[in-house]
Amino acid sequence: MSDRTYLNWPFFDDRHREWSEKVEEVAKGLRVDHSDVDAACQNLVQTLGQSGVLGPTSSDTGKFDVRKLCLARDILARHDGLADASDAVKKMVQDALLAYSKQDFKGSSSIINAICNLPDLSDPQRQTASRCLLTVNDELVK
Repeated sequence: MSDRTYLNWPFFDDRHREWSEKVEEVAKGLRVDHSDVDAACQNLVQTLGQSGVLGPTSSDTGKFDVRKLCLARDILARHDGLADASDAVKKMVQDALLAYSKQDFKGSSSIINAICNLPDLSDPQRQTASRCLLTVNDELVK
């Protein structure tokens, strides 16, 4: 177990400590088969999504809380590098969607397209970003 005294720093409150515990419990249960990286990333995204770890990292007020994102990335990276990599793409896409309103879909879609074209992304990560783009597009059509 790593030193977690940083959770007592003044810019973390009980919500962050609770979030950290939730992510820690999920990360402890991860079982990653590194023999097939693409399948492992797909399984990780599914597992993390079902656990709620990939859900919105907003505060109770509905504003984006980057501290929750940092805590999740730190914990996931400590347990498995692939878990952090899979989570990172989801969070980058989420950031793009948060940064632009639905009225500026063109702006957010161009950021997501740039993420999809990053040279070091695996196919599952690219697919995750593409699915997020399609989801937003579907929401706009409704």
